[in-house]
Amino acid sequence: VYSSPLTRALQTCLIGLKDHPTITKKGVTLQRQLREVKNRIGWDALGKEVGEKIPLRARGMLEDEKTKRPDELKGLSPEEISKVMGVKIHLNDTLSVWWDPDRDTSNEIGERLGDLIHILRYSPETRIICVGHSLFFREVCRAFLGGGYSFPDIYTPKGKRVAKGSSRQSMDRILEDDELPDNMKLEEWEGFAKMLKGRKLGNGACLMARFDFSGKRMKDWKIAQAKLMFGSTFKLDKKKDKM
Repeated sequence: VYSSPLTRALQTCLIGLKDHPTITKKGVTLQRQLREVKNRIGWDALGKEVGEKIPLRARGMLEDEKTKRPDELKGLSPEEISKVMGVKIHLNDTLSVWWDPDRDTSNEIGERLGDLIHILRYSPETRIICVGHSLFFREVCRAFLGGGYSFPDIYTPKGKRVAKGSSRQSMDRILEDDELPDNMKLEEWEGFAKMLKGRKLGNGACLMARFDFSGKRMKDWKIAQAKLMFGSTFKLDKKKDKM
């Protein structure tokens, strides 16, 4: 289980997976690459603490919320908070400043995607849970569902100029007919994939994605199947979702 070190993501991870056998046995590993994408006004994408202070802040914020909203969070007793925060949290790559105060550029997002996908690709585990943020997961979908990134191999070192459109994939390369999730028709899958690349997942949403790493190069790796789980939905788009 990997989690963004941002407080709200770590809290979601610990509460949402509190009875999951993996988190009980192996704990949670913080992964800086899962942090939210920083845009011009994305102050909530900035970290506040490093290392051992990250879980301390997560616990303190939970206790503060319990005090502010006792009726709403009446099920979150002090004993429950201790249980939630009692799992092993591996600090991993968060011992130094793991956030960037400036807006994320396309190249920087690409570097993060490249780092993360290699971690997943070469992990000995075949099923991995990543807890993060809607904007970053949208970038993952754009990169590995085709047509999202125009720089080669997703990962591009800073300072290098890249030819536009060099890594775009077409949908007919993404899926064969027998790979369509839950017997979706190709047209339905294409529509769903378009939504994954254009919309934000709702708060607390869960997306299952099966990656195909059979290609030799990173630009050939792809999301072969995807499905919203546990009743998850996309965030309401006021312009597109008219009541």
